[in-house]
Amino acid sequence: MNNACGFYCLALLHFVTAYPKRSNDLYSDVEAFLSLFDDLNTSCDWQKNEFLLKKFFQPVELGKNITNIDFESIDDR
Repeated sequence: MNNACGFYCLALLHFVTAYPKRSNDLYSDVEAFLSLFDDLNTSCDWQKNEFLLKKFFQPVELGKNITNIDFESIDDR
């Protein structure tokens, strides 16, 4: 639904290969990834989706690893 579809694909690949809390079951991990984002057929909060997507591509801060981000704790913005 937007021009960021390639970034969503890259984020999904990172999630299913490097996220430490993944189940190693592709279907479960893809479902968990998709549940992070709002369905834009039922919601119009595209800004929340893009905020979360940006978390996958932010530079890693010194001493902080992107795979250690707890995506469940990110509040709705």
